[in-house]
Amino acid sequence: MGNKKGNQSIKTNDTLVDKYKNLFTEFEKQGQDITGAFEQFGGKDAFLQHIQDIEDDLASDKAEIFKQAYTDGDIRRCVKSVINMARDDWFLYKRGLKKVLYSEGNLFKNPLNYGFNADDYDKTRQILILSISNIDRMSKNKGSGVSKEMANSSCKELVQLMFLYECLYNNRVENEKRLNESAFLELSLPQIFQSFLVFFQSQNNLVREEMAKRWHSQEYITGFESQVASENSSINPDLHVSFGDSFEQLIEDMDALFRYVFHLKGNDAISMDDTKDGFKTPYESPDYSMLDALSMLDVLLSRMEMGFRYSGWYIGTSKDPDGKEGYCFWPSDEKAFKIHIAAGLRNKHNFMIEAANESLKASVSRKSKDTGLNYDGVEHLPGGFYSEYLTASDRLNTKDIEAFHFGAEEYKILKSYAEPVIASTKKRNKPYYFTVQFNDICVEEYLDAYVFLYTLSKVVYCAVIRSGVQEDLALPVSLEYLYREYASVSRLKNDKAKRLIDFYVFDNSVSRNKRLGDLFTNPLVSVGTGMILLSEGLINQVNLDRNIEVFLDRNNVNLAPIGKELENSLIAKLQSVESLRINTNKIEFMAYDGRNVEFDFIALIDDYLIILEMKSLLQPYDDVELYRRRKPILEGVDQVNRRVKIVKKDWKKIKELANIKLPEEAYEEEHIIKIVCTDVYDFTGLEFDGVIVTDDATIIKYFTNPYVHGILDKQEKGVKFLKKKVLWGESGKPSAEELIRYLHNSDTMDYYLECIEPEWKGIPVFEDYKPMVFQDMVVKEDPLKKIAEKYGM
Repeated sequence: MGNKKGNQSIKTNDTLVDKYKNLFTEFEKQGQDITGAFEQFGGKDAFLQHIQDIEDDLASDKAEIFKQAYTDGDIRRCVKSVINMARDDWFLYKRGLKKVLYSEGNLFKNPLNYGFNADDYDKTRQILILSISNIDRMSKNKGSGVSKEMANSSCKELVQLMFLYECLYNNRVENEKRLNESAFLELSLPQIFQSFLVFFQSQNNLVREEMAKRWHSQEYITGFESQVASENSSINPDLHVSFGDSFEQLIEDMDALFRYVFHLKGNDAISMDDTKDGFKTPYESPDYSMLDALSMLDVLLSRMEMGFRYSGWYIGTSKDPDGKEGYCFWPSDEKAFKIHIAAGLRNKHNFMIEAANESLKASVSRKSKDTGLNYDGVEHLPGGFYSEYLTASDRLNTKDIEAFHFGAEEYKILKSYAEPVIASTKKRNKPYYFTVQFNDICVEEYLDAYVFLYTLSKVVYCAVIRSGVQEDLALPVSLEYLYREYASVSRLKNDKAKRLIDFYVFDNSVSRNKRLGDLFTNPLVSVGTGMILLSEGLINQVNLDRNIEVFLDRNNVNLAPIGKELENSLIAKLQSVESLRINTNKIEFMAYDGRNVEFDFIALIDDYLIILEMKSLLQPYDDVELYRRRKPILEGVDQVNRRVKIVKKDWKKIKELANIKLPEEAYEEEHIIKIVCTDVYDFTGLEFDGVIVTDDATIIKYFTNPYVHGILDKQEKGVKFLKKKVLWGESGKPSAEELIRYLHNSDTMDYYLECIEPEWKGIPVFEDYKPMVFQDMVVKEDPLKKIAEKYGM
C-alpha cells in the first residue's frame, strides 16, 4: 500500500525537476520563503533549469527529451538536446547528425508535409540557428567537450538542414498557394482526371510514332533508343532529355496531382455527366498548363527531399547569373547514383532480350502481321496493334462499350499477342513468386487479369481512333462491366474476377497509401460511382516485374524462402566450374563468440577462400526503396566480416564440416574474397567495409561466360548478337585475381556506366520561389553501340 505519511504529492516516477517543483509548492503552502536559498543560482527558476539540464545530459533517450521539448515549445531545451545528441553521435555512434535528427530519427518534421506549418518552420529555424551558434561557441571553450572537429562536422550538417527547410518549405507554400488558386481545380474530379489522361495518351501516341520512324530508319534496333537523352528540353534548350524519362516524368506528375485531387475532392458527390460537361482540351487551356507545371514542381520537390533524407544528398547555395541566390542539390555518392541508373538500363535490356526471343517464337506460328497501314478509315496506328484488334473494334461503339463482348475464339487469338510479354516476365522473375498463393489468388491469375485489360485497351483504342473523339482517349468504363467481361473470358467466378481487376484500380484508398501502388502499377483511374477511365497508354506502360513485387508486398506474402532458393540456385549453376571448388555441406555451429553461425557459401579459387552471403531483395525504384534494400545488404556485410573472424578462430570446426579439402592453416584476410550477393543490380560494384556487393547474374557470368555481346543484328535476321571474348586471359579459365578486379568493374555494368554522365538541371520555378538546381544522371550514349565501339565489333 506504501507509506501514507510525508509529502504525498511527490510520485516515484516524477523527474527530479518535478520533485523539486512539488517540494517548493509544499514550502510555499506552509508560508516559507525559500527565494534567498537560490540567489547563487540566479533564482529558483534558474536552479530548476540547471537541474533539468543535468537530468537531460544523463538521460539515455535524448530523442524523447527533444520530442517533449518540441511539443512544449521549449526552444532552449530543444537546442540543448541537439547538442547532447551531436556529442553522443560524435563520440559513440558515428551515424552523422543529419541521420540522427532527420533521416532516421525523424525528430525534425518533413517540410513538405501538409501538417508542417509556419509555426513549425519558425520553431525549427530557431532551433537550428541557436544550435549552430551554441556549438560554435562551445568549440572555443576547452572544457565544453565540443572539439573544433566535432563543431565543424555538426555545424555543416545543421546548415544543410537549414538550407533544406528554407528551400523546400518556402517553395511548397508558394506552390500550394498557386494550386489553391488554380481555375482548373474548380472542375470536377472526373473532368480533371480525364483531361490529364487525354493529354498523356496524346503524348504517348506522338512518342510511339517518333520511335517507329527512328526504328525504320536504322539498320538495327538496340532497345535503348527511348532512353538516350537526345531531345532538347522544352524548359531549357541547353539540356537534353530522353523520351523515356519525359514519359515517366509525366506519369509521376499525374500521380502526385491525382493524389492531391483525391485529397480535395475524394468525398464529393460525382456524376459521370461531369466527364463530358465542360471537358477542357489540354492543348488549349492555360489553366491546364499551369496545373501541369505545379504538379511537376511538386514531384521534383519531393524527389529532392527523398534524395536528402534517404540517399544522403547534399544541399548548398549558389548565385545565378543575375546574382539571385538559389539552392543546389547533388548526390553524396555519385558512383552509387550512377549504378542505380545503370541497373535500370540493365533491367530494360534483359526485358528487351527476353521479350524479343518470346516474340520470335510466337511469330513462327502466327499468320497475322503487326500493322501500321490504313484500315477502314483508321489513318494510322503505332506498332503493336495487330489486324485482329482492328477487326474486333468494328463491333465496339465507344458510346456504348458495355454492348461489346469478346467471342471465345476471338479472345484466345487476341490474348496470344500478350503471351510473349507474360512468358518473358516469368523467365525474369523469381520462381518462388509463382508458387505462393493467398486468399485463393496467385501471381499467374494476377497477370492473366492484366492480359485482359491490355487486350481490351487495344481494341478500345482502335475504336477511339476510328471515332475521332478526343476525350474518348480516356474512356469512362464501368467497373461492373470489366468484372463481368473478365469473368466471362477467364471462366472465373464473379467475386474472384472482381478482386483481380480491383488490384489494378487507382482510387482514393490507393492515393492515401503508396504501399498499395501508384499510377505505374494501377492504371485504371477511378472517377467515383463505380467508373474508371481506361487509358491504353497507361495500361501499356505497366512494368509487370514491379507490379508483381508490389502485388506480393501489399498482400504481406512471406518472401523469406527466396533467400534459400537463391543460394541453392547459385551453387547449382557454379558447381560444374572446374576452377571453383564449392562446399555443398551444411556448415553451422556455435562460434567462438557464443553465437550460432551458418555459412551460406564458401568456395576455393586458386589460393583464395571465397565467403559469400546471399541476400534476396525486392527491386528498388526510388530513394526510399534503395534505402530499405540497403539495410539488409549492410547486415550481410556485417555477417561476412564476422565470418572472416570465425575463420581465424574456428577454422578446425569449418574443416570438419566442409566437404571440400581445406588447408591446415586458416586463410589470412588478404586471401579471403568477401562478397555479398543479391538478386538485384542496384548495388553491384559497391564496396562496404571491405566487402564487395554483386548480383547473382554477374558472378555466374564471370565463371561461365567470358564473352560480351554486341549489337542486335538486322531486324529481318531476327534476334542475334555478336560476341567477343574479354575474360579469363591466356589461361582460358577463371582466376582469383581477375575475379576481384571483375567484381569491382564487371562487364555486366561497365558499359552502362560509361554511357551515363552527370548533368546539372534547373528546376522550373516562378518568380516568388527559391531558385533550385540539381545534379541528374543522363544517358548520353546507347550502351549497345558503346560496347560495340569499345570492343571493336
